[in-house]
Amino acid sequence: MLPTSAALQRSAEVKNLAATVVLILSLVAEVAWGQSDNLFARQTRWSVEESWHKDRLVYTLEPDGTFRSSSAGGKGTGRYMSDRNAFVMVWPLYDHAVYVGTIGDREIRGSGYSKDGKPYGTFVLRLMP
Repeated sequence: MLPTSAALQRSAEVKNLAATVVLILSLVAEVAWGQSDNLFARQTRWSVEESWHKDRLVYTLEPDGTFRSSSAGGKGTGRYMSDRNAFVMVWPLYDHAVYVGTIGDREIRGSGYSKDGKPYGTFVLRLMP
């Protein structure tokens, strides 16, 4: 039986997602999870703005490359990677959503992507004192 057009489209979407993930990981392949020479070498707390909701959240990033969100429910945990100006967060308990951002002076800006590679909004993390 020949594959349907929906199956072919889904296959193409999966391939695009895989290519996106490979690209993201290649950006930080030389860096261990969470490793950085200064900012991420200690525990840091970040206030969060996300375009898809108005909750006031705080993300705590640990030097071992793990993070946790102040949101209730226990799903707000995962791993992050950083290298120079690149930043990636992976949310396994939110269906493997991915944040991809750029590190600036005391803030990180970027976009959130669902596991199928489709963007669903933007975020800003601001370093707290």
